[in-house]
Formats: sequence, C-alpha cells, structure tokens
Amino acid sequence: MKPDVPSVLDAVIRGLELKQSSLPPGPELAMTVGMKILLSVLRRDWDSAASRPASECRQVIALLRQGAEIVPAALRTRLLAAIRCAEGSADELRVAELERTLDGLLTAAIELQAWLEDETGVEAKDLLQKMWSFLAAMNQSRALQVRLW
Repeated sequence: MKPDVPSVLDAVIRGLELKQSSLPPGPELAMTVGMKILLSVLRRDWDSAASRPASECRQVIALLRQGAEIVPAALRTRLLAAIRCAEGSADELRVAELERTLDGLLTAAIELQAWLEDETGVEAKDLLQKMWSFLAAMNQSRALQVRLW
C-alpha cells in the first residue's frame, strides 16, 4: 500500500516545521521557510488542481455570455469566439491546458470589463459588480494562506 500524496506532504511539512523551530536566523532558515510555503501550497491545491481552473473557466464563460447580450457587435464577436475556443477544451484534465484556457477567457473578460466600466446602464453595472465579485473570490481562493513563522 502506498501512502497518498497529501499525507506525505503533511509529514514533510511537519518535519520542516520542527527543523524551522531549531534554526537560527539565516539562509538555511529562509530556505526551510520557503520550502514549507511551497509544499503547503502544493498540499492545499493537490485535490483541486484541475477542478479549480475548470470551475473558474465555467464561471468566466457565464459572465462572458451575459456580457455578449449587451455589448456592441464587434465586442460580442470576440467574446463569443473566446467562449467557443474555451468550450473546445471543456473535457481537458491537464492543469496547464486549463490554465491556458482560463487565461484566454480572462483576456476576453478584461476587454468586457473595460467596456462595462464606461457604461451607465443597470445591466452593465450589475454585470460589472458580478465580475468584480468573481475576481475577488478567485484571488482569495488562490491566496497564499500559510503561517510563515
């Protein structure tokens, strides 16, 4: 029976914490803290490595679809093209590919957001608020939440 990856990472992190507590300030302590942070992020993201960007892609697609209903034709064409491109990789399980897809969608979302910033209509303001809420939640889920000392 082989141990699962999260258990191994937890054990290594605990070992680094023990080592860290006995080290004086200096390069070895800094390296130990850096390794602990890296492994903590890896541990946190292990199970959700593919589901997080896949979920974020779906959320951005929903925002872009909403935006496509209210933007000028030229922008609508670009938003729908970004959606079609992303939907082509909807069954992807490789994290790197999902992140590339998300980057393409976020590029389109930035263009939509720039247009929304200048609009005064209720629909535009509501969608802009949804976009800001999504971005805040996305950043929070990716935030480094590790006690350094």
